[in-house]
Amino acid sequence: MTQHDLADAAGVDLKTVYNLESGTRWPIARTRVAISAALRWSGDALAEMARPGRPDGEWRPEARPGGGFTAAEVVAAEPLKDGIRERFDALAADGDPAPSGQAMFPGSLPLAAAWDAARLGAGPDQDPEQAMWAVAVVQVRLGAAAEDRAPRRGSAGALAPA
Repeated sequence: MTQHDLADAAGVDLKTVYNLESGTRWPIARTRVAISAALRWSGDALAEMARPGRPDGEWRPEARPGGGFTAAEVVAAEPLKDGIRERFDALAADGDPAPSGQAMFPGSLPLAAAWDAARLGAGPDQDPEQAMWAVAVVQVRLGAAAEDRAPRRGSAGALAPA
């Protein structure tokens, strides 16, 4: 679904969707509910996803315009974070309770470096949840940067201007 598709489905201006995704502005409640409904989510799911705490007690980043993670990054990063958790748990089960970035992300220097930096900031005895979120958002941002650099193709398959 494109930003334009989401704006049309939610009945909001395209700029509203852009501002939400970029973290520039946080929409009012009725706009968040309309966007959530267009995504087939219940209630004000955007506000729930952007909360720093979750009902299960698991740490979650706070999405705030102008700092930290955007709401769109939090949403996109969650399934990636779950995969990072699985990798972490597998390494811990194999006897490595504090795996290095290289062990967590072999072959990906940016992700390994992000993991090591986040874990260093949190301390070795801290729950790795914040580091998992940080690396998941780095993955989202790297994916977005790769998409921005990819050549665009028109409807006939020819390269289109960027």
